[in-house]
This record gives sequence, C-alpha cells and structure tokens, in this order.
Amino acid sequence: MHWYGGSIAEAVTLSKQRNAIFVVFVEGDNDLSAEMAATIDDSVVLARLSDPANFLAVKLKSGSANYTHFAQICILFDEIAGLKWVCVGRDCNGEGVLWMVV
Repeated sequence: MHWYGGSIAEAVTLSKQRNAIFVVFVEGDNDLSAEMAATIDDSVVLARLSDPANFLAVKLKSGSANYTHFAQICILFDEIAGLKWVCVGRDCNGEGVLWMVV
C-alpha cells in the first residue's frame, strides 16, 4: 500500500481535490490489526487500492498524536461536509480497522 506521508489535514484536502476515496487504517497491536494488514498487503487488494487517482491512504497508529488528531477532525469534517464513512472490519470501534470516506 502506498501510504500518504503528509498531515491528516493535507491528506483530507488532497483526497477531496482528487475526488479520491480517503482510506484510513488504524493500526494496533492485536490480531485483528495483523489480519487487516495482511489483507491490505495481499497482491489482489494492493493492486486495487494502489491507484493514487482513486485512493488516498493513511496509516495511523492507535493512540498516537496523529490518530487523536484524526479522531477529532473526522467528526468536524463529517458534520460540515456530510461525509459518509464506511468501516471495513469486524469491530469498528477498535484497532485494526480500515475506514473509507466515500
């Protein structure tokens, strides 16, 4: 997966400019995170999610400053822009979750 290296605010802005799906992987230290990371790294999935024209992806470590910042601004962006969040995973309230804004 090609992970965006800039700030969360830059990533959100860039994905909106490109009209790309914004993908957020919340990485934790658990089995679900490892399972999701393996799924993302699968060659078939990777081929679908690696096109920067269609997807902009960020990986956040659960509990990190970037994760906390993202959690705060995603609520704000949701309220202002009416974004639709899609959770991919079994537990959408924890680590090892892949979020997409569509």
